Amino acid sequence: FGLSRLSKQYTDFTRTYQPLLSRLKDDPSEITEGKALPILHKLGYAYFAIATKDPMLPRMLLPEWPGDQAAIIMRDLRRILETAAWEYLKNFS
Repeated sequence: FGLSRLSKQYTDFTRTYQPLLSRLKDDPSEITEGKALPILHKLGYAYFAIATKDPMLPRMLLPEWPGDQAAIIMRDLRRILETAAWEYLKNFS
């Protein structure tokens, strides 16, 4: 299944995006004026490029899997970015 490679990719994703999530929770001004849109695109591509290769084995076989933490980061960061993106896009309607 290539689990060691996937594990490393998920770990790299977490190391890359966890600091951004922490920063944006503290100060979302970094993503005003449409700046959230390209970050949201990059985030989605980075996550789904890994997740689509994940065999999604049962938790019984992989009780601790770095993909779980990556999914939480993806969810939380996407929520922040989507909110900022929608606020920006409202200006054009």
